[in-house]
Amino acid sequence: MGWWRREGRFRAWLQALDEIPDVLDQLRANESPDSFKDYVGGRRINVDVDRGLTVASWLKQKRATTEFDTRHLHTCFEMMSGWKLPDDPGSLLRNMKKRGYVRPIPGKTGTFELTSTGANRYQELR
Repeated sequence: MGWWRREGRFRAWLQALDEIPDVLDQLRANESPDSFKDYVGGRRINVDVDRGLTVASWLKQKRATTEFDTRHLHTCFEMMSGWKLPDDPGSLLRNMKKRGYVRPIPGKTGTFELTSTGANRYQELR
């Protein structure tokens, strides 16, 4: 048996897969006029960290959601042609955290919120 099964990671991974449709329903990412694609518009965002900031900003501005995790990133990245989520989506969040763009929410493992530094960086992208 692999270490990931012994430590319950496999069960957590399966549970996360079950929750993805719930996140899709909550996001309403395809609904116009505030769809994620409309929010991105024709802007070319080429760096994964900037793409992650775009997702976090859209969630905050258009969906009144301050908390997000890898499931939210996955949902929005899937909608955009040419956007590929890294093999380790957590690395994207760690990079965003290292730059001060997001901060973890205490008591909610793997859940983050946009900081003012991240919001300012997103405004520079526009």
